[in-house]
Order: sequence, then structure tokens, then C-alpha cells
Amino acid sequence: MDNLQNNLIFDDNGLIGSQCSKCKECFFPKAKSCSNCSSIMMEDKNFGTVGSLWSWTMQNLPPKAPYFLHENKENFKIYGVGFIEMPCGVKIKSRLQVNDLKFEIGQLMELKTSTLKKPNGETLPTFEFGVKKG
Repeated sequence: MDNLQNNLIFDDNGLIGSQCSKCKECFFPKAKSCSNCSSIMMEDKNFGTVGSLWSWTMQNLPPKAPYFLHENKENFKIYGVGFIEMPCGVKIKSRLQVNDLKFEIGQLMELKTSTLKKPNGETLPTFEFGVKKG
């Protein structure tokens, strides 16, 4: 998967961030040094595909530039934005799939692949989280 021009932040196994080798603090996206202990000994860390909803809100207006891609007032659909707490404790800010408009703090959320469309029609791979089924 050619994710975000090979700046790989996710694959089929989950989100990829970093973890400090010294204090074990986790970061997403990847960090070159640890803001907790100042170490530069960082390792890639796969956070998996499932976390819990830590906080969320609904976005009722189209995002403005530079985030504006293919959405305008005519085709805009309400979407959620939330923080997903992964098992290691790192919180990921993410767009949320909105199917039933019912989110609850602590709810299990699962990583989903998605695409964004630029005004020129080009698509960009990205991720979002949706309610975990089952």
C-alpha cells in the first residue's frame, strides 16, 4: 500500500508510530526524539487496528483550506472527529465514520482505510476510525 507518498503511517496491521526505547512513551505520528525523556533512541511501533473512543465531536460545516478537498456546501456530509486511545496509551486524532450518529466514550473503534479526493480528481489514501462491529 502506497500510503501518503511512502511516508507510511498505517498498513494492514494498524497505525505505525514510534516508541521511545528508554521510557517506552508512544508517539503518533512518528517522532525523532522523545518529548518525555529527551532520548533520541526511537523505534517504530505498530499500534494495531483497535482502540477506544476517548473524546469526540461532530463537524457540521465543510473544512476550510488547506483541508478543503472535494467537499463543498452541496455535497458535504456531517462527520465525526475524535481521539482514539490505543492500547499503549497514545491518543490518535482521526476523522470518524458516521453511520448512525451514535458514539459513546469508551466505545471500541476500528481502523478503516479511506481516500480523500483533491479538486483535480486525484485520490489520496488515508485512515479513519469506525465503530467496531461484533
